[in-house]
Amino acid sequence: MLEKEAVRDLEAEASGDSMYELLFKIRDEARNRIKQGRYVIKGKQVPFRMERQGYIRTYLHPRLTKDAVLNIMMSFIHEIRGHSGRHTHQGGTCLFIPQGKGHTTVDGVRHDWEAGDLVLLPMRPGGVSHQHFNDNPDGPSRFLCMSPWMLKELAGRTTEQNEVLTDWAEKQEGREHA
Repeated sequence: MLEKEAVRDLEAEASGDSMYELLFKIRDEARNRIKQGRYVIKGKQVPFRMERQGYIRTYLHPRLTKDAVLNIMMSFIHEIRGHSGRHTHQGGTCLFIPQGKGHTTVDGVRHDWEAGDLVLLPMRPGGVSHQHFNDNPDGPSRFLCMSPWMLKELAGRTTEQNEVLTDWAEKQEGREHA
């Protein structure tokens, strides 16, 4: 074991980057992002995409949004047209409803919501299973999710997709038959 670590250290030194120097490089990149990064992410520049969980407009994601001054949050708008997919994760998420009305099932229990409400998904060992439904006869409902990335990392990233969005499944099926 110590021999492998010694070889890794030698390889890092040979490449010019020691692990300690790499930490400073990461720090400097973060400082530069804060100085030069985007303070405003324009919604018009972020399209809705059909994902297995639903129609989602992702504003911030620590691994995808490299040029924003803040990269410790995951932030997206989920548009509920009929219903979302159903998935399970450790919770610890807040969903603000700016538009529409509907309900969310959390571990099989229905919770109604409407514009102006905040839906809280608690943290639980083993996670919380949830699915979102649009009850708005006038069009889709939306929620804004703000989720601290580090919290997800510390809790073990336990997301499991239990049921996919129907539109997504049909699109995948169409690709298989094409």
